[in-house]
Amino acid sequence: SVSSETTNQQNLETTQEQESEVQVEQEQEAEQEQEKIGTFTRDEEEAKPWSIDELKNYSSSSPFYPFKTFKMPKEVPIGFPDTLLLSENYYRSHYALDKARRLKNTTILMDWLPNGVPQIVDTPMNELTNEEEAHLTRAFELFDIDNTNQMSVDEVLRVMKAVGSNLSLEAMKDLVSEIDEDASGFVEYEEFKTLMMKSLTGSKKTHNDRYYVLLTLEEASTLRYLVHAGLETSATFALYILPAEGIASTLDPYCVTPSYANHPPDANTLKASIELIRFFNGDLHFDTSQLMM
Repeated sequence: SVSSETTNQQNLETTQEQESEVQVEQEQEAEQEQEKIGTFTRDEEEAKPWSIDELKNYSSSSPFYPFKTFKMPKEVPIGFPDTLLLSENYYRSHYALDKARRLKNTTILMDWLPNGVPQIVDTPMNELTNEEEAHLTRAFELFDIDNTNQMSVDEVLRVMKAVGSNLSLEAMKDLVSEIDEDASGFVEYEEFKTLMMKSLTGSKKTHNDRYYVLLTLEEASTLRYLVHAGLETSATFALYILPAEGIASTLDPYCVTPSYANHPPDANTLKASIELIRFFNGDLHFDTSQLMM
């Protein structure tokens, strides 16, 4: 029995030592986390309220600003499209001149039509804007790894499919064969450009005065409440939940104003906006079709 008591006492002391070690580790981790938090500036983090009337038009006084001007201190902006905006409550535009700050989670994207009705412009596919030309060049360079200004036929077919060619696989193969007259199995950039112009048949629709805005969760919750409460407003918008990393994105909004149903978004533009936000959020997993958007 003495031996049993001794063993119990030793077990108790061992348990107490382990608990003490765990407590010390937890305190150290808490201190380290506090030190990390301390390196970030926390000033001006309270939300700035704005009226729903701000959604009637987009101007320099709007509570949103272009994503392409967003930058962290000592960093340079990324060339995001003009249609992508973010809220001042997510990250103040003047923070770029400040100390490092922690970014909020990207949660909600708003498809916003400031003027209520988007101006839809049909442009023949034999014309490319400067932005589209740059996008096509980047797509080509992505596969031209050895910088030979050539792409294999198989890679060309993958790119054509990824960017949404309207042609069947057989029709795409016929087009490639037509361009690759010497049957070398490779296509140069100008040939690739001609190919893409032919494969994207018809016309493209451009929705002017339409923006995709990264909101804070608090802003989105307030807008959702106002819509469900039946507040009369001329604002036209829809709210989309941004996917977590590794989760497929959905094009189904969870909140819409009554006027939104008459002006659905271009699916490819909406998808591209969501993928850009994922990239901004630090997501690492993108398939070929997502990279080509």
